[in-house]
Amino acid sequence: MEVELRRLWIALILILAILYTVLQVVVRYANKTVKHQHEIIEKRNKTLEVLSAKLLQSEERERKQIAEKLHEDIAQTLAALKLNLEHINSLKDKPEKIEYTQLSERLIPAIHQAIDDVRSMAMEIRPLSIDDIGLIPTINWMCRKFRQEHPSIIIEHNYGLEEKDIPSELTLVVYRVIEHILDEIGARKNSTAIIMDLEKGENKLSLYIDNRVAVDNMKGSSADFHTEHSLETTSIRERIYLSGGVITISTKDNSSVFYKIDWEI
Repeated sequence: MEVELRRLWIALILILAILYTVLQVVVRYANKTVKHQHEIIEKRNKTLEVLSAKLLQSEERERKQIAEKLHEDIAQTLAALKLNLEHINSLKDKPEKIEYTQLSERLIPAIHQAIDDVRSMAMEIRPLSIDDIGLIPTINWMCRKFRQEHPSIIIEHNYGLEEKDIPSELTLVVYRVIEHILDEIGARKNSTAIIMDLEKGENKLSLYIDNRVAVDNMKGSSADFHTEHSLETTSIRERIYLSGGVITISTKDNSSVFYKIDWEI
């Protein structure tokens, strides 16, 4: 009987020892997991801080550009209009009808210029056509405008979706991304063609832009060309990242620059 009790106690002690050892392993693993998660959270917080700072800087740059345009274009045009109107007002009781007519003729183009500047600035801040007629017609308008400004560049656009397939929170983001890329392509030497596709896949919205470039402009390595013509110096990467998207830029066959942007939806 005593032998059996002793064996039972030994068995219980072994079981407790095993359980204690397993508990220690579990606790250590849990501590390690929690520590790893804290490190990930800290890294993400630092990344978000950097992105937030960059976004604020980007917003300040945009505000500065708007302020400069207001001062240099619209304010100066309105000041000139004011001076001309004051001069016309001083001539209303005088016989100088020829000068009066000439001043009136100068006012009309100035007024048209002020209206065009206001419309242009409104489009830069937020294109109202997105809310009025939708993103796809607005992209079509943007492509026509680009074609007028760059007649040597052929531009094609294809849509593998309908307007209703585009989440409302991404409409302005997609517009800005296309706008930035077209601006970059317009500044690139020897661009010959642009093929743009906007598609909806399974839980994904994808934008593809293939910029065909004359071979003479692809001197040096593809990596050098990719680095030189990436969007690193703009806020577009931060805008894409904060909207839940991913962008990749690559060269194809040493004759084109390919942009691929995916958003999970």
